[in-house]
Amino acid sequence: MASRPHYKRIRTSAEFLQWYWLKSEMQEFCRYLGVPYSGSKFTLRDRIAHALDHSGQLRPARKASKKAARKKDRSGRSPAEEFNWARAKLTPQTKITPKISFGPHTRRFVLTQIQGKFTFYSEFMAWARANPGKTLADAVVQWRKIDADRRNPAKQTRIAAHNMLNQYVRAFLADNPGCDFKVALKFWKLKRRCPAPGGFVKYESSDLKLS
Repeated sequence: MASRPHYKRIRTSAEFLQWYWLKSEMQEFCRYLGVPYSGSKFTLRDRIAHALDHSGQLRPARKASKKAARKKDRSGRSPAEEFNWARAKLTPQTKITPKISFGPHTRRFVLTQIQGKFTFYSEFMAWARANPGKTLADAVVQWRKIDADRRNPAKQTRIAAHNMLNQYVRAFLADNPGCDFKVALKFWKLKRRCPAPGGFVKYESSDLKLS
C-alpha cells in the first residue's frame, strides 16, 4: 500500500487531498507555503489545496452581499461582529450571533442556568452556530435535550462529521466487540497513514490486515 509522502514533496491539490492530515501538520504545511495557518481543519485543507494549484496564492475573499453591506454601521462592522461574547452582559434573552464564542464568559453564564455539571457538547455547539437569532434561553433548552439524550443508554449520540477519530473508534468497536479503545486507536493510527480520498478516514473490516 502506498505510503503518505512528506508534505514538502506534494505539488498539487490532487496529491494533497488523497491523504488524511492532522491539523498540526496542515498548520506546518501552511507555514511552509507562506500562507495563514489559523482556522479549522477544513479551512486549512481548502487553503492549502488552493495555494498548491495557484502558485501559493490565497483564495479571493468573498464579497459581502448588498444586504449584509446595508447592515453595516458607520464603523464598517456588522452588528454580529460588534457583539463581544467575552465581555457583554449575557441574559436569557441574548440572541445568538453567527460568531458565538464558547469561551469562559459564555460558559459561566450557561452554568448559572444549568446549575449542575456542564460541558459544551460538540452537537450543542454545532446547534448554536447553526441557529443565529435564537436566544440563550433556547440554547439552554437545547442543551438539556442533548444532555438527556446522552444519558439515555438507548440513544447513541451523533458524532460530528469532522470527528473522524471518534467515528472510526465507534465503528471499529461495533465490528470487533472483543477489542478495546487502545486496539481501535492502534488501527486508527495505521489507517490514517493510508490513502484517504477527500481526507476522510473510515473504518473497514479489512483494516485488521494493516497490523
